[in-house]
Amino acid sequence: CQSGSVSCERENCLNLTCERSFVPDGQCCPVCKVCTYEGVQYNDGDVFVPSSNSCLNCSCRGTTVDCTELSCPVCSHPSPKQSGECCDVCGPCLFEGTLHNDETTFISRNDPCLNCSCINGNATCHKVDCPDLVCENLVAVPGQCCPVCQVCTYEAVQYDNGDTFISPSNSCLNCSCKGTTVSCAELSCSVCSQ
Repeated sequence: CQSGSVSCERENCLNLTCERSFVPDGQCCPVCKVCTYEGVQYNDGDVFVPSSNSCLNCSCRGTTVDCTELSCPVCSHPSPKQSGECCDVCGPCLFEGTLHNDETTFISRNDPCLNCSCINGNATCHKVDCPDLVCENLVAVPGQCCPVCQVCTYEAVQYDNGDTFISPSNSCLNCSCKGTTVSCAELSCSVCSQ
């Protein structure tokens, strides 16, 4: 107000070089959306790890810095963290009294139908899916999970348990499959005795 008259001038705003800006309440010029953390400026949306603590993950939201600790894997047998490291080092898995190295797979000693893996020091197991077999006699093989068909192999041909057959190479032999064993006996007939 000068000599009874009001004069207004437009405020000259600075040219901003930032990507995002806003006008604070009560002001007319925009300002950059930046965060300052430990004397360093970050733009809105920046994600950074501060130089003072490599175990933090920080982000700039508007003009506010939010920091969270890095997430570490959960280990059942962690080794102590080394200096400068944020997380414990996951050790081996102890399963059924045996140590298994991290990131390995193994079969349970007590149950051959459990396929297990050691990840981040934790053992996880799942049941093995056995294939559907088309045969009359299934046999459990010690140390294996899935049963197998009980067959006999004779002269490169497979026969089911209980089958009787004439030998493919000698028509005078009558053979039978019992379990996994083939036994043959000579036929008594006039064709074979000549």
